[in-house]
Amino acid sequence: MKEKDFQILFKNKNKLDGAFELKIVKKKSIPFSAVAEHQVNSLLAVESGEFFYKIPDPHKSATMYSSKRPFDCIKLPALDGFVVLGWYAPRKFWDVCYIKITNFINYSKVSTKKSITLDEAKSISWNYQLWKTGVN
Repeated sequence: MKEKDFQILFKNKNKLDGAFELKIVKKKSIPFSAVAEHQVNSLLAVESGEFFYKIPDPHKSATMYSSKRPFDCIKLPALDGFVVLGWYAPRKFWDVCYIKITNFINYSKVSTKKSITLDEAKSISWNYQLWKTGVN
């Protein structure tokens, strides 16, 4: 299972609006550092209504069919920013925790550890869901 697979599952199961940083967790915990500083800053920018992103131009060697951009850029109004942690175990349910970025930051600052477990993630989650494996 790779992040790409989690993205497909997320696309089909998620019912919330917002900006999301997805992380697959295959162990008992995930380090806070798995969410990079630029990802934290972007999620905070979304929450403040100041997120702007210019979609990179296709590489000059790309053909017109291989790399079409949907548009040039995007500016979003204030939306919720989430770190979405998906605990994965083969042939079992996914434990999915939607953690608001501010909760994630605050918990990482007060935690005596460098990582977060499923139980801890559930305790600070804005939304917790149990998903069946697969995309149905």
